[in-house]
Amino acid sequence: LITGAVIKRTMCSGVCATTKKATRTAISTQKAPAAIGPYSQAIASNGTLFVSGCVGFIPETMQIVEGGVEAEAEQVMKN
Repeated sequence: LITGAVIKRTMCSGVCATTKKATRTAISTQKAPAAIGPYSQAIASNGTLFVSGCVGFIPETMQIVEGGVEAEAEQVMKN
């Protein structure tokens, strides 16, 4: 858990509009494939879930779910 991180929010013109403190929580679960690198499975911050390097693996088989990008995206969120 990381608290008090500073996040700068900018407008389209690139001018810094506000600076806000945010709470970030690293997400980790044994029900999903482990991260394949030096990062968390996900980060939750202010009601948004950020994922990185997530693949639509079926945890029991470690095979990519069939059905294309939509099925893979759904599997990532299930994991």
